Amino acid sequence: MLIEQNVPLPPPSTSTNGGRIAGRSKWGKIVSQMEVGDSVLVLFKGKLKPSAHTVARQRFVYHGKKLGHSYETRKVDGGIRVWRTA
Repeated sequence: MLIEQNVPLPPPSTSTNGGRIAGRSKWGKIVSQMEVGDSVLVLFKGKLKPSAHTVARQRFVYHGKKLGHSYETRKVDGGIRVWRTA
């Protein structure tokens, strides 16, 4: 995963899709390196499952809570983008 800066946060969407999140192994490392305003694109293999958005958010919240971070997530083409907001 690549940490990016200055990617605008789109408005929330109510639609869902299905699929699996690829590369869930280094969540804690990514979370600890992100600064406020940074974002990460979480890529998917195959079709998206409805819970994929929830799973991505839970991984960032779990690891970020220990550091006092908060996040926003949005579905985008190819996966889910996660922004560190605080």
